[in-house]
Amino acid sequence: MIDRIKEIIEQENLKERTKKPKKVHRRWFLFKMLRKHGIIYKNIAEMFNMNHATIIYGLIQVENYEKQKDEIYLLDTKDLNIEFNNVEIILKERDLSEDILNCNNLQALTKIKCRIDNGIYK
Repeated sequence: MIDRIKEIIEQENLKERTKKPKKVHRRWFLFKMLRKHGIIYKNIAEMFNMNHATIIYGLIQVENYEKQKDEIYLLDTKDLNIEFNNVEIILKERDLSEDILNCNNLQALTKIKCRIDNGIYK
């Protein structure tokens, strides 16, 4: 499992300093998987070229996102959930027209874009 995570880190360039939500979500998910398998904060931090405080923060965020069933986080980590947890995330079907009509800020528009990218709309 650790070798596969290292492979994903390299393939997706998850060591890169970025605040792009998809990369951040995927990093946080991998933090959780590594901790779940007993890897200490310091070693996780070294894998991502970060410090242990960043790892702790990411783990707290993952817990919050999963508790809230945050749609964007779940979409961004859908394939990782299947690969590592053997769990398929099923989200309710959405109506693109309705979402566009109800879109009233940039955050809502970003969610629509993410849903389109992940094939949520018919």
